[in-house]
Amino acid sequence: MKNYLNLVALVLFGSFCSAQSPIELTRTSNLNFKLEKKEVRAFLVLADSTDIMGIQIGSKRPVNVSVKDPNGAIRAGKMVVGNNYSWIEFGGTTGAWEITIENLLSFSRAEVKLVTAITKANFIYGSGENRIDSIINDRTVETVTNGVFRVKKANPLSFPVSALKGDTLLIDVMPKSGKCPELSVMNDLGEWVHASLKAREEKVVTIPVLADGAYEIGLIGASFFGVFPSPFKQVFDIEISKVSPKRYAQTLEEAPIAGPEIAVDTISEVYMDTIISLGATRDVVHTNEHVLKIRFRDPESILYWVISYGSGSEYLNQIKVLNQTPYTDPISGLAIDPLEAYALGKRKSLPRSKEGPVQFILSEDIAAALRGKNYGKVEAFYDESRIKMVNKSKSVGQKAHVKVVSYRTIEK
Repeated sequence: MKNYLNLVALVLFGSFCSAQSPIELTRTSNLNFKLEKKEVRAFLVLADSTDIMGIQIGSKRPVNVSVKDPNGAIRAGKMVVGNNYSWIEFGGTTGAWEITIENLLSFSRAEVKLVTAITKANFIYGSGENRIDSIINDRTVETVTNGVFRVKKANPLSFPVSALKGDTLLIDVMPKSGKCPELSVMNDLGEWVHASLKAREEKVVTIPVLADGAYEIGLIGASFFGVFPSPFKQVFDIEISKVSPKRYAQTLEEAPIAGPEIAVDTISEVYMDTIISLGATRDVVHTNEHVLKIRFRDPESILYWVISYGSGSEYLNQIKVLNQTPYTDPISGLAIDPLEAYALGKRKSLPRSKEGPVQFILSEDIAAALRGKNYGKVEAFYDESRIKMVNKSKSVGQKAHVKVVSYRTIEK
């Protein structure tokens, strides 16, 4: 069975795949929530018999976790307490698996951090041939909600969204006054796919849709001791978008006609190589934030892409020196771009960006691929990936560098 790191490395999916091509897809659901005294909470994970599933759970307070299969038999269970995380794998039966978490304390609430991961070996977005005359709809991006809201403990907000298998839900919550409210996302099948507690940072959540249905995005205001409403304002900006991939009509399967084998080749191209200037927070002329969106033309042909990013004078000088002294191919004698050399294994590392006033907020596909580094190869990616840069300095402007090189297939 695959371990947790392998599951997360394949996080989610790329909507770039055609309707006919099966891919390996992993959906991870991050759940950070609190259980009241002696509270028991259960939720479902729907799976096929070939799916690989697992949960990683941690809690400083003692909690019980049990996993029940679709036939009602308890397949796994343990008590969790302390700073160490526990990993439980399960699967092999089609249907609704039930995960139950119980707070064992009668005098204290328990904060739980839980990650559920489900890997589908052959996920298909639709059916039919990849032909122009069989297209039902082209790729679309629909803004479901975009506005500024205020939430109170007594009056939680709810945003319903209907989605089809293969869609992607993008949720971006930015606090404007006070903290970001608690965020919870469930679907009408009983699956709990995201939960996060209140926080001062921006929340960016991406959810792949594995089956047709409705999702409810709920936000709950802050409170004291979980009982009394908070007197402080909680005003936030929320944008909910739905990305639908290109879908094809269902056609009868025909016997393949033998023909000449088409030779293909792999080429690289620099998709992005840019320096972004960010103003200070007190700068009334220049913004201190910038969002880069990565959306490839003809994404079906993209095999993978590599990225590096960073800020600070030391990092920018290292990039400059690296570009002036590129790797030289010993056979052709040609200079190779540093990022391409890294992708080909000719260069083992790239300049690291130290922590500074510029904060980089990555979409989950990039974050999962890079695993804490500021460079790396991205093989499983979204229809639209994003990098948000925020300069936290109050008085000094900053510069940030981002470079992306893509690899695609072409006919020779």
